[in-house]
Amino acid sequence: MKRLRNEERITKRFSQSGVELVRFTNSGTEANTMAIAVAIAFTGRKKIIVFSNGYHGGTLYFANNLSPTNVNLPHEFVICPYNDIPGTKEIISSLPKDSLAAILVEPIQGSGGCIIGTSPFLRYLETTAHTRGALFIVDEVMTSRLYYSGLSSSLGLKPDIVTLGKWIGGGMTFGAFGGRTNIMSMFDPRSLILSHSGTFNNNIVTMAAGCAGMEIYSEQKVKELNALGETLRKGIEEILSKTNISSPPNSNSHSTTSSTSTSLQKDLESLTLSSQETPGKPKIYVTGQGSMLCIHFSGESEASLRALFWHFLLEKGIYIAQRAFVALSLPITSDHVEKFVEAVGEFVTRRKRMQGARGPNELLSLSVIPKAGEVNASIEGKEHVGNVLPLQGHQSIFTMLFSSLRVLGSATLLTSTALAAVDQQQHQQQHKNDCNAKTDPTQIRLAYANGDSGMSVSWNTNQKLNNPTVCYGCNHPHENCVSSDQSVTYATSSTWNNHVVISGLQADTKYQYRIQCDNETYSFTTARAVGNGEAFKFAMVGDMGTMGPDGLSTTVGTGAANPLKPGEKTSIDSLQAFKGGYDFVWHVGDIAYADAWLKEEKGGYIKPLNTSDKGAEYDKILNEFYVEVEEISSVVPYMVGVGNHEANCDNGADLTICLPGQTNFTGYRAHWNMPSFSSGGLENFWYSWNHGMVHFVNFNTETDFLNAPDEPGGEGAENAGPFAPSGAQLAWLKADLAAVDRKKTPWVIAAGHRPWYVSESECIECQTAFEPLLISYGVDLVLHGHKHFYERQSAIANNVTQEITNNPTAPWYIVNGAAGHYDGLDVPTTPFLPLSQFLSYYNFGIEDFKIVL
Repeated sequence: MKRLRNEERITKRFSQSGVELVRFTNSGTEANTMAIAVAIAFTGRKKIIVFSNGYHGGTLYFANNLSPTNVNLPHEFVICPYNDIPGTKEIISSLPKDSLAAILVEPIQGSGGCIIGTSPFLRYLETTAHTRGALFIVDEVMTSRLYYSGLSSSLGLKPDIVTLGKWIGGGMTFGAFGGRTNIMSMFDPRSLILSHSGTFNNNIVTMAAGCAGMEIYSEQKVKELNALGETLRKGIEEILSKTNISSPPNSNSHSTTSSTSTSLQKDLESLTLSSQETPGKPKIYVTGQGSMLCIHFSGESEASLRALFWHFLLEKGIYIAQRAFVALSLPITSDHVEKFVEAVGEFVTRRKRMQGARGPNELLSLSVIPKAGEVNASIEGKEHVGNVLPLQGHQSIFTMLFSSLRVLGSATLLTSTALAAVDQQQHQQQHKNDCNAKTDPTQIRLAYANGDSGMSVSWNTNQKLNNPTVCYGCNHPHENCVSSDQSVTYATSSTWNNHVVISGLQADTKYQYRIQCDNETYSFTTARAVGNGEAFKFAMVGDMGTMGPDGLSTTVGTGAANPLKPGEKTSIDSLQAFKGGYDFVWHVGDIAYADAWLKEEKGGYIKPLNTSDKGAEYDKILNEFYVEVEEISSVVPYMVGVGNHEANCDNGADLTICLPGQTNFTGYRAHWNMPSFSSGGLENFWYSWNHGMVHFVNFNTETDFLNAPDEPGGEGAENAGPFAPSGAQLAWLKADLAAVDRKKTPWVIAAGHRPWYVSESECIECQTAFEPLLISYGVDLVLHGHKHFYERQSAIANNVTQEITNNPTAPWYIVNGAAGHYDGLDVPTTPFLPLSQFLSYYNFGIEDFKIVL
């Protein structure tokens, strides 16, 4: 009998899911990457619909609270709500015609918590993709295990492309993507259309293992493993039901009768409301289908409860993913399933005895705390894994809770944040082995994140932090703690940049916070709620550099001019003096002016710090600036835009002297953490956010548009970028402005570093790229820097002025590059621009805007 090759096995097995031709990769990530690539090539379009909390690989991760410093591929992703037909339809309908290349979806969100896509939702996506001439891509890297010919076939779906991986490689690193012949034929070498090469794409070891794996995992084995998974899930649900920890309304399999207006996300919202109506009753529930399932903990203590559950199972000899994800494998037996169910029951019920003195409304967090005598036994000898609190930290938490209970007695009502409510002494104890002089935080800075419900906290240290941590709360800085894995540096940097995003906050609310290894408590206030009509102020600066002996002072070196006058305050002084009077600072490019180090040395202004390493002076000036603004940036969000002086170490003069890490905006990209991910933008280059009645937009005048000045061959001679595919920035800007709800945010304010209406050397390339969109979508105010003076223009559209006082339809332009740096102020050439309404080059300063309806 002929033995089928691996590709023949796959196309035969998954033909009902639309796989006619297949190509091999080394991972599911690569398979999805190639699927997107062929969709873009096949359709000639750019936009890719993906879904919140979706995961398609390490570079295709769309978690709800993902840090903007992720490593996602720079495609034009449009994120829609999973299982929400009206919400998805609204977003898709807003896309420009013929712009959608593909819809990429998991029929069950695996890493997202085993959330099952409803059949109406998935069929809607398939129909919409084909109606719009886009490709329908189904990620079955995980779900192909659930049905012999793929989950798509069981749902009556026939994708254009299916991605596969994991078990199909027989335990080896493996991925595959396949689909319609006319699509996959683009990779035919004879067509010379698309190339797909890779040393290990179809290596003989993986192919042999894959053949064996597909033979072993037969249709009968699929059914048996799914049945075992259903037994496990139902066993857990029965335990939860018996212990009165109810499960949320949840479809446990794909249903053809589900209402399109009801989704699992809405079920979870109702659960949250239920928890609020009955304070202190977080629930455990389970989702999934067949051999894939996930156990969830809801309520404010969910992270701590999940960590406790994971360690409890380890003690019982059961190992699952830390996120409580379970994928059964063939060696699992009914005995193993029974042991798992018993462990869940013990975890919940054994602690119920502690509730007796507390009454029926006591918290689940209390009922899962081990007895005092069990703590040491449950934590001894186990290591800290991932972002879970170190076990020594758990012991400290237990000690604190039990001490409180003994002292306060039965009248105590623990809140659902109790497991995270560690006071400063406990927090320092937790990190005592990690804190030293090199971990002392400096250069603390804030930025808005996740709309009005989040805040990014960043700081620098002199060594890498394994899990940068920030604790925060309304009444005490250690009501909650959150960690990340974002501790990054670059060549020639003397510090590490640490970034943590706090989510789930209340709008326009003051919080206290404290950074790991710091003894000082700071505070911040979240963004005003979208649509809040109260007046507010923000401060805008441009071209602000280091002050003092390495920057702007009362003296200058040879070739420089306009130093500070005796007794004159700097712009940083002014920002510090009035920091209670504005909600945030917007620094529109040219930050620190570290690239002036060589000019300062040649002018005799500073002595070389290190003649053998010119990078040391550049790094020193950067760090000095960040420390100088810390008094401001640690208490109000410090939003930034990119300018040409962030590009490299010598501002386009002699790039050959720039050491690694001092070109291509490297320091700027590492230091800041702007809300690009939540707004669909890119790194710290372009992004937007809402604040009260204003939609703010930051665009990039340095790279990523036609003839951009800082790109290779540009007039700025910076040889930097681009950072995204051609047209990506303008497509994002258009989509962002088109999505503004002017009923909630009637004002739109945009900023980009280089001006085009100014009395000195306009950026015509910038005007060509950006002005049509700003006019078309009714942007009200445009802010610039770059020129080292202050100039206020009229409202202008295509070089034609409009009266500011007559509700103009054109944007109003203001240039403020007069914040001050080593080079001082500039005197613009005369005559001044006829459109100019006011111009000043006599004083350094900031711009203070008050927004009113």
